[in-house]
Amino acid sequence: QLLREVAKGHPTATVSKLKTVLGSIWKEALKHGYVERSILRDVELPPGTDAYEDKAVTEETVYTPDEVVLIAGMLPEWASLIVLTLGFVGLRTGELAALRVGDFDRDAGTASISKSASRASARFSRTGKAREIKTPKTKAGRRVLLVPEPLRSELVAYAEGKDQDEWLFP
Repeated sequence: QLLREVAKGHPTATVSKLKTVLGSIWKEALKHGYVERSILRDVELPPGTDAYEDKAVTEETVYTPDEVVLIAGMLPEWASLIVLTLGFVGLRTGELAALRVGDFDRDAGTASISKSASRASARFSRTGKAREIKTPKTKAGRRVLLVPEPLRSELVAYAEGKDQDEWLFP
């Protein structure tokens, strides 16, 4: 029903991308015990989206800002902030998984990227097993990225009370 509501007034490609992204997030949540079953397991895309069902989201897939906001708006706060940070800051998944609260400069609104988790999905598991934090292979991998408003304010509130050495997204 959620996808049918989203489908009203949105391109079929957007609806298909949304199902793919949500499916990936729920698959990881299921694998790590955050949910008991996928909410998208039996979901059928609305009429007219069948042509997109077999297309996987690839590295070349670029989401519009509206699509990023649409997807983030349907998720719990922690997952929404992850999607917004990936979409608007330009982090790779492994870089996001390795981000600590101290890497986020609240005053300047920047994120310092100096490490990466080689197994990002394991970093987000409840057990934290197989977390391998490494430094970037090249100088270009170390950088400071601007965190735009209003995401900056949301991350400041989310990080409030956390120790500088804690993961920004536990």
